[in-house]
Amino acid sequence: MPSRAGRKTNSRRFQSISTDTPNSPALEPGFTFGVDVLSGVLPDLTSFGAKTIDMPILVIDGSHFSTIPGFYKELNGLLMSDESWDLGESLDAFNDLLYCGYGALQGSERMTVTWLRADLSRDNLGVLATSAWIESKLADPHGRYNVEFLANQLADLQHGDGKTYFELLVEIIEEHPRVASLICKP
Repeated sequence: MPSRAGRKTNSRRFQSISTDTPNSPALEPGFTFGVDVLSGVLPDLTSFGAKTIDMPILVIDGSHFSTIPGFYKELNGLLMSDESWDLGESLDAFNDLLYCGYGALQGSERMTVTWLRADLSRDNLGVLATSAWIESKLADPHGRYNVEFLANQLADLQHGDGKTYFELLVEIIEEHPRVASLICKP
């Protein structure tokens, strides 16, 4: 699996949808998935009304977490419950998960990602959370991180030019070769 840094940029981009999408089973009020109402994976969903779906739908609900560690806890609960290990709290680990080599997505060729309450996640995983995340890496006593890169990333973020953690996650999803579409709902 290529690392995030070594990937070629995918030329396709997805539109984030902020209005209701008709005939979308993952967004129907009261539609239940195996895990919880409006959250989880639908690996066996084959049809809903006249619309056929032949791939898993990963639904991330922004009201289920409010921090970066909470995002990964949510993913682990949704996708890794049958594994003997948890996904690490890293962007590379999230990217690797989307390759469908393990967890509930294992064996899937493509998927759709729906992010409910994306505006809440955009706020919760915004500048403050991202700054704290970068600062924690800068404070690492073992020197495992590129300090110059992180310092520049933090400065860009504080000047309004950098990407927030939410934006980095969305970028990974949008550019991922196994993600067919991304729908962000407020």
